[in-house]
Amino acid sequence: MSVSAEMLQAAEVLSESGGVIELRALKHGSTTAGYFSDLEDLSRKAAGLDEQGATTYITLNPVKPALLARAENKVKRSLRETTSDKDVLRRRWLLVDADPNLPSGISSTNAEKESALELGGKCTATSESRAGRSRWRGTQATVRTCCTL
Repeated sequence: MSVSAEMLQAAEVLSESGGVIELRALKHGSTTAGYFSDLEDLSRKAAGLDEQGATTYITLNPVKPALLARAENKVKRSLRETTSDKDVLRRRWLLVDADPNLPSGISSTNAEKESALELGGKCTATSESRAGRSRWRGTQATVRTCCTL
């Protein structure tokens, strides 16, 4: 699957119809960012940034539509203002990073990955028991887990 297709798939899962999310890219200490209501534009921009060697990610939760005025369906290099907590409309997703804290360049063992997946499952069970609903996403490849709230 291409980077563009992967980003589009992730954005479709994480975003709300008609909502706005931020795309942010980091490379050599520089931040490139933009705000998107068009997920196909977002996925193409993310793929282009990835090809340039940037690390790209999107906000997990919907942000205020007014942020489109900063960079509407495009990215800007060295964008001075990016999303802050006060810009999030509501919490839809909660990221649980269950990876072990290892030095850079050291991969998790299979046992550590299994432990992280188990912890993600416990987070899901707790979320379900308290909120009555949860969707957990986690894989062997990436043990960062998201639960819907």
